Amino acid sequence: MNTRNHGGRRAGSGGKRGAIYAPTRRKQALLAQWQAAVALRFDDLIEAQLRAAQGASAVFATGTDGTWVHHPDPDAAILARVQAGDEAYRLTTLAPNHALLTQIFDRLLGRPREALEVEVPALPMVSDADLAAPLAALLSRWQVAHG
Repeated sequence: MNTRNHGGRRAGSGGKRGAIYAPTRRKQALLAQWQAAVALRFDDLIEAQLRAAQGASAVFATGTDGTWVHHPDPDAAILARVQAGDEAYRLTTLAPNHALLTQIFDRLLGRPREALEVEVPALPMVSDADLAAPLAALLSRWQVAHG
């Protein structure tokens, strides 16, 4: 009886040493395309991540014709409008992404090795009544302007 034909490894069977299977080749080709696309937009992607980490806000003020005008430089725009006596509104459109900011700092500076206890002074308490009066005044001015 020939024992070579009963189980065990057969000579010449299986994939050849160093051969790359078709699914792996397709995955490698897609990865190369992805890397090329990211490399072309790398600076823009970093800027977008930093903007998302910081948060974004937009400032709109009413123009002379009553329409809303976007001011791309918020601090200078608000200051100029306030000095001119016009009303300006700052609208926050995207809150800062703290998780992304933490990732950026962890990759840039390395993860912290120990936690430190920091004492933060308490913020002044503002009651609902203190906030209600300016809000009511703002709403009444808005109703007069758009009423």
